[in-house]
Amino acid sequence: MEGGDQREPPTGQAATGRSGGPNRRLGIAVLAGLALLIGAFVAGNVLGDDSSEVGDLEQQVAQLSDELSEAESELDFVEEELDLTAEQKENFASQLKAEESLSGDADELVEGEGSAPDADYLAGVAGTVGEFVMKPSVERGSSSGEEATWLVTIETKNNGSQPAEIFCTGSEVTLVDSVGRSYEGEGVIAGNTANCGSSLQPGLTIDNYVIEFTLPAEAQPALIEIAAGEYGEGPVKSWAVEADE
Repeated sequence: MEGGDQREPPTGQAATGRSGGPNRRLGIAVLAGLALLIGAFVAGNVLGDDSSEVGDLEQQVAQLSDELSEAESELDFVEEELDLTAEQKENFASQLKAEESLSGDADELVEGEGSAPDADYLAGVAGTVGEFVMKPSVERGSSSGEEATWLVTIETKNNGSQPAEIFCTGSEVTLVDSVGRSYEGEGVIAGNTANCGSSLQPGLTIDNYVIEFTLPAEAQPALIEIAAGEYGEGPVKSWAVEADE
């Protein structure tokens, strides 16, 4: 790590290390305000309610109260920013582990990063769907007249404990175009595709599950949705398709 002196906070102490400084300063300011309030009360009893000194103290207390409110707002903003940064760092680490899991370099199943505004991931990025790690990509196939064929290829690793037969019918996968229309696909059972072949065994990866979609010729795929499980009854994750996919 650059700088040499920067260290990650100990496990379980991230919140204390992060907000201890701002909270300590805020606590000191609160104690100072209480001291002024007590001083104003004592001065009021000794000098009388119409004393100019009491009036000055009351103004100081009011000013300090405003400053405390501003400090609390700033502290909330800083904590939100730190939470966002920590989440981004965690997602980046998770993406790396998901990619390693597909290549057989890691056993832990985790979610990847590379999220898009309306999707969980970007096409071509590994992500988790139930007990599987999946990395879909899409390419245009043939076209004829007013229709075009698009092929979604899904590299998949089974991180569960049971064999699974997936993508046989293709019903687990939905393709959404740039104007929000959804299309159902069909598993490609031809050539060297893995659809409706042997079950995907625990710990193994297959990279040639192929789902075929028929779209209007002018349609542009924007989102791939994949449901976990042999019949698509599990959780659903989505991948955003870039315009040049």
